[in-house]
Amino acid sequence: MPVLSLDDESGTAKSRRLRHVRAILQNGGQIHKNARLAMIEQAAGLIEPCGDCGRPSEGWAVQLVKEGRLRWELEWPCDDCGVSHDGDWGAAPDEVRRPILAEYGYRCLRVEGPISSGGKILRAFRNAFGASIGEAKQSAKEFAEEEGYRGTLVEVSLLAELLRASGIATTIDHA
Repeated sequence: MPVLSLDDESGTAKSRRLRHVRAILQNGGQIHKNARLAMIEQAAGLIEPCGDCGRPSEGWAVQLVKEGRLRWELEWPCDDCGVSHDGDWGAAPDEVRRPILAEYGYRCLRVEGPISSGGKILRAFRNAFGASIGEAKQSAKEFAEEEGYRGTLVEVSLLAELLRASGIATTIDHA
C-alpha cells in the first residue's frame, strides 16, 4: 500500500486531522449518524512500528461512510517522520477491519420479513463493497439464507441504508 507523507501539510491541517480522529475515538468510534446516513465512522487506536523508520507509533484505523460510499483510512503520526496517511474508497483491508472489530465487535444486519427480490440485495452488496457479481451473489445468498450479514457497524449501516432505499426493512443487532 502506498503511504503519502503529509509533511508538506500545514501544522493547522495536521492538527485539525488529529483532533478529528481523537474525537472519533472519544465518542466510542462513532461521530455522526442520522437517518440519511450522511456520515458514520468508527476508529480504533493502534500502536505499531512506523512504516518508514520503525519507531513505535500510535496510529488510527478508521472506517467510514461518506457521501453514501464506504471508505477506510490509516493514519500514523511519527515524531521523526511526520504524519503518514493511507486510505481508499471501498471495502477495508484486514489491517483496518481487524482492530475496529476487536474494539467494537461485530454487528449483524437482518432482514425484517420475507425478501421479495434477491436482486435488490445483490445490488446493495455490489454498491456497498464494490464487489464483483460473483462475490455479491455469494454475500447476498449468505445474507438471505443464514442469520444475516456480520460486519462492522459502518458496513452494516451502509447496507441497511441501501436496502431501506430499495424498500427492504432491516434491523442491526450486536452479533
